[in-house]
Amino acid sequence: MQRRLCMLLLFINSVEMLRQDRRRKQGTAECRSPSCESCFSKDFCMKCKETFYLHKGKCLGTCPPNTTARPSTRECQEMCEMGPWSEWSPCSHEGRTCGCKWGVETRMREVVQSAKEEAVTCPALLESRKCRMRKYCPGGE
Repeated sequence: MQRRLCMLLLFINSVEMLRQDRRRKQGTAECRSPSCESCFSKDFCMKCKETFYLHKGKCLGTCPPNTTARPSTRECQEMCEMGPWSEWSPCSHEGRTCGCKWGVETRMREVVQSAKEEAVTCPALLESRKCRMRKYCPGGE
């Protein structure tokens, strides 16, 4: 009985040593966090389990503010920082501000700081919407 127990412990120890050796060769380590699937070191995750998001080596339930998740990898990445929207332009149609029923007004904003990652696209810089114009022009233009 004691010999079987000894053999079993030796087998378990051998399997664990093989597992650690395989991780070392793959460049991964045993993860301390239960939400992490693959680690660079005990405290730095490289890939999170399915329901978590990766941000700076940690697995989180949601991405932090001012970050967005890349769908294919579930990594949180810095978003573009956008400036405020300008006021809406006057409602116009083909350069005129009156004499038509409908026109378009637009507003703009600038990128204050671009995303750190090239794959992140910034939101729209220009926004337009349909608007009602003054049907009659003053002075009969």
